[in-house]
Amino acid sequence: MVKIGVIGVGHMGEYHVNIIKQLESLGFVKFVGIYDINHSRMHFISNKYNVKAYSSAHNLLKDVDCITCAVNTDQHYIVAKEVLNAKVNLLIEKPFTTKYSEAEELVEISQKNNLKLQVGHVERFNGVIQELKKKYLKKSFYIEATRMNLYGKKNRDTGVILDLMVHDLDIILNYFDEDIIEISSFAKKIYTPYEDFAVATLLFSSGLIANFKCSRASYVKNRTLAIAQESNYLFLNFDTKEIEVYKDTSTRFEVDQKELIYYRGGFVERITVHEENALKDEIIHFINTVKGDQEQEFYNSNDLLVLKTALLIIKKASETCNIPYEGDL
Repeated sequence: MVKIGVIGVGHMGEYHVNIIKQLESLGFVKFVGIYDINHSRMHFISNKYNVKAYSSAHNLLKDVDCITCAVNTDQHYIVAKEVLNAKVNLLIEKPFTTKYSEAEELVEISQKNNLKLQVGHVERFNGVIQELKKKYLKKSFYIEATRMNLYGKKNRDTGVILDLMVHDLDIILNYFDEDIIEISSFAKKIYTPYEDFAVATLLFSSGLIANFKCSRASYVKNRTLAIAQESNYLFLNFDTKEIEVYKDTSTRFEVDQKELIYYRGGFVERITVHEENALKDEIIHFINTVKGDQEQEFYNSNDLLVLKTALLIIKKASETCNIPYEGDL
């Protein structure tokens, strides 16, 4: 049985702990323990979920086959490198790292040690994206991704592009295998030292245009994806788990003595996707790849491309907007 642990048990890490505890109760994994540099928080989670708290990451890594990591973004590289150098498989929350060279190094270490390295882009496992991939993805010419989150007082260690826009970048760059030839972007600081609102446009080699809009300073939550294709128009709602497919069915002209009448008919197909726990599916997929029961569905080359694109969007916005750029491209 695969032995697993969690490093980083803050807000997101607690979700990992809860799911892995459920999986352990089903006999799917052995939940070995947790570690967090905030020992008070670690012991609180340890008591709440009845899981062993370790005195150091080093000691935890000696006892496990794999780790899920949900530490602060600025600690991703340091912790991930320690995990991979200990020859332990790793699922790390998004964003991968804050610097492209760091992510490249982590991929190299994982390949050298023959380890599974998965980046936690959880929307990959959202039911509407799975349905899109199976049935509806065709040649497209325009995409519009909107991700507006409510303002919250949670401490932020990165901007909204690496925090939220990266979800939609991951979806588009995974399913549209085209070269990006131009990037434009603008962003604004509102509540934090980083950008809290951003817009970006990507132009691809085929002529496909993708617009992205994201905010963590909104008063309305809205997570949607619209895709204009040659034969239809798709509208995905991540919150309601619905897909609307607009199709044009017929066009005809009729002429009478007084006027030319134009008819255009169409219909809308509405699909409601059964709601699953995307994070649970993501963790199960990771564990299955560690077991050897399943091939990894997403490649690290795509993870690197997503990070590179996000960093270039931040860099482009920083040229005309008063936002920090801490990348290395």
